[in-house]
Amino acid sequence: MKWLTSAEGDAQWNLAQGNLPLRASETSLPEYQTYIKEYPGVEKLVANLANAKQARPTVSGYVEMSRYVGEAIAKAMQGAATPKAALDEAAAKSRQALAGG
Repeated sequence: MKWLTSAEGDAQWNLAQGNLPLRASETSLPEYQTYIKEYPGVEKLVANLANAKQARPTVSGYVEMSRYVGEAIAKAMQGAATPKAALDEAAAKSRQALAGG
């Protein structure tokens, strides 16, 4: 597990698959240069990860809640729903997911 989460392991398994690096230090690896050539623009997203100050919670239902919020944002941006209606729907679905059902 230690190797898998090391810079070398991350480069081989995460970057090679197109996933974001586990930590900012990976941006100094040669593999990162290959990664940003294969995925143009991703370096801006990686740089923005410095703004993340709190890790996602590890509670049951969080993955579903996150998906519902993302879907609500997409609906609102595409004009398929008003922001309030989309977020109200996401909140209702999220309550159920977070309650374990």
